[in-house]
Amino acid sequence: MFFFRKNGKRLEKLNTRRYVPHYQKDEPIGIYIHVPFCVQKCPYCDFYSVATGDFDAAPLYDDYTNAVITGLAETASINSSLRVDTIYFGGGTPTLLGGERLSSILKYVRKCFDVDPRAEVTLEANPGTLRESDAMLLVKSGFNRISIGVQSFSNLELSRLGRIHSAETAAQAIKLAKRAGFSNISIDLMYGTPGQSMTTWGKTLTLAAAAGVQHISLYSLTIEEGTPYGIVTPPNIPDDDQAADMYLNAVKYLESNGFRQYEISNFSLPGRECRHNLKYWRCQEYLGYGPGAHSYYKDARYSYIRDLAAYIDAMKTGSEGLIDGDPEIIRPRERVGEYLMLGLRLREGISEADYKRKHARDFGPIRAALLPYVKTGHVREEDGRFSLTPEGFLISNRIISDVLDAAREEGTRS
Repeated sequence: MFFFRKNGKRLEKLNTRRYVPHYQKDEPIGIYIHVPFCVQKCPYCDFYSVATGDFDAAPLYDDYTNAVITGLAETASINSSLRVDTIYFGGGTPTLLGGERLSSILKYVRKCFDVDPRAEVTLEANPGTLRESDAMLLVKSGFNRISIGVQSFSNLELSRLGRIHSAETAAQAIKLAKRAGFSNISIDLMYGTPGQSMTTWGKTLTLAAAAGVQHISLYSLTIEEGTPYGIVTPPNIPDDDQAADMYLNAVKYLESNGFRQYEISNFSLPGRECRHNLKYWRCQEYLGYGPGAHSYYKDARYSYIRDLAAYIDAMKTGSEGLIDGDPEIIRPRERVGEYLMLGLRLREGISEADYKRKHARDFGPIRAALLPYVKTGHVREEDGRFSLTPEGFLISNRIISDVLDAAREEGTRS
């Protein structure tokens, strides 16, 4: 059994298959709510979600909302002292729940945690699934950031990606979010998609930069095993060299328009970085709720099962079996690897001083692994801090692999 504790005293006994132990800690954490619903599944997506576009899903949405609230309420007395400064509703398509259900979940998060009044509260949305009345209610309820899955401003490319919205609908969604009062608007774009050219990609970037948003995320199309694209790969996908050119072109263009790259795939206007996602990359703590949601807290990682019906039933009946496998306890050696791997995804990179302070290990082998890439222009070094250049991000897997090998070798000697 695990026990929830506060100030060293046992408060409540819960089954290990439902939760892991939480302890009071000074640093604020993030909260992630997974909303596993989509109108239809995109052929390239392997995120956990259920398509609800062909039936009346309102009762299912109600059951799911109640299940998440139950999960939050079960630990309210224990978690109320935990400070929270980011909340992220991801999916799926969270906007399918509608404004009232989303607002009720956010209300319970605030009830169950000590939420900073200036917390970043993000909602993912797909164009065409957000009504203006809902958006206004969400802003009134405390949502202040929205991430819209635009993917492309080309109708032909959107059709090939299996998206149900048009470029015009995407532009309207951005305008709607502005009218509703969202103070930080992000959009997702995809490159390396079927039939995409440098010309059409350039048009999408031009429209994105002119859209008046504060944040842009770029994702290369990845063929995931088990998805429709993984079973039958579509034709006319740009090759690796073409996709690399698209990426470098985007970095240059966005930065020339005021968007600073702060992570491999993410660009923002100054001060508009996604604070919640930075928690992941800086190895900070977060708690997830909903089927498939992941958590990292007190050196333990765990995730809930990717089964919507089982999740709802467990919350209704109090049954066990929600955690997918056993919680993974992150040992000091794994923490070293995560610091290096995730830190090198960020433009701020890793520093010798931070590495020594956090892990009390020799940075020499790490520096030795990075210096060859400094010479080739894939890594920059400034005052003991190493970070990848845009060209380095393109081969980040190779660089990170070399760094992790160096850290393992150093660990065996210490």
